[in-house]
Amino acid sequence: MDKALHNFFDALQSGKPPHLAMQSLYEELEAYVADAYAVPIQKMACKAGCSFCCNLTVEATPVEVFAILTYVQKTFTTEQVASLKTALMAHSEKVASRPMKKLLFENRPCPFLRDGLCSVYEVRPIGCRRHHSARVSDCEKSAADPSYDVRQYSPAYEEAWNAFRDTIVMALQMGGLDTETLELGHAASIGLQRRDTVLKWLTRTQGALRSTTSPTV
Repeated sequence: MDKALHNFFDALQSGKPPHLAMQSLYEELEAYVADAYAVPIQKMACKAGCSFCCNLTVEATPVEVFAILTYVQKTFTTEQVASLKTALMAHSEKVASRPMKKLLFENRPCPFLRDGLCSVYEVRPIGCRRHHSARVSDCEKSAADPSYDVRQYSPAYEEAWNAFRDTIVMALQMGGLDTETLELGHAASIGLQRRDTVLKWLTRTQGALRSTTSPTV
């Protein structure tokens, strides 16, 4: 874990844009977690094709959003990008201007979900990575009722991801970069439509992924 975070810090100090270092950081953290929490992970109900949790509101920081958009630009076809842009715009229209505290108790399909699978799984935010369940039935109930409390198999697993997130946020804040919490779909829609947002963020502009209709905290 320490090595992964040190590599990320070194990348920042060398001048590498943070969002371009995120995929490597995710891979290293996943490797650590897979080893440190091998037993709990084997007993979790989560598996490919189970997408109940992909209806929950996802919070993300700008670096996570830009990591996703970079992945999209590198791996999606022109047609896939156009389809995603349409899905993101439709999603944004539904969540715009709504308080985040209310969105957290509302369910709607993630615009990155395709045929029951995450289309940006390799660079999904930490909010998605830490989420897990002991029972599929809990996930199904939560998809129908977002106020339903899903029983986690390993709280320590989530705490580990939270610690990673806090360390990353601290490093970015030390560099003067915006780390505000955003609603993933709306922020991604803005970033995909406005190509200058990443440059604004890198030059320490606050709120680069916000608009007058962005969900409020």
